[in-house]
Amino acid sequence: FFAAIALFFERLWENLTASFSRRKKLKKLLREAQEDPENAEKEAAYLKVLFKQDAGAVIKRFEDDGRPSNEECVVLYLQALVQTNQLEKYENVGSLLGNLKQRADGAMVLEAPGSSVRTPMHIISVQPKGMLDVIGQI
Repeated sequence: FFAAIALFFERLWENLTASFSRRKKLKKLLREAQEDPENAEKEAAYLKVLFKQDAGAVIKRFEDDGRPSNEECVVLYLQALVQTNQLEKYENVGSLLGNLKQRADGAMVLEAPGSSVRTPMHIISVQPKGMLDVIGQI
């Protein structure tokens, strides 16, 4: 009985120290990426560790304007989209792949659908009230 309790606390301690170590490493990599905002390799190193903890955070960070990227960043972004079932938010896969190609080549901006007027999620045309009356008078 006491051996089981000792084993439980030993594993709990190992998990806590491992968790603390991961958070410390993640903070260090974030700081390094922020200190060198043009360095895509440092951004990729941060995203790689972040992906293991929170794939949604990888998506959010990648889609933020002004972040450097390379092929590794793009791969991590795609993996995060798949893992979180968010790939389906892109209606035009060709456009997504074109944007990702630009990011892999070092371009800094990728806009998610619906995030701006230039990349609408969808467009709805609505006829204003009273329009039939105006047309009828012509």
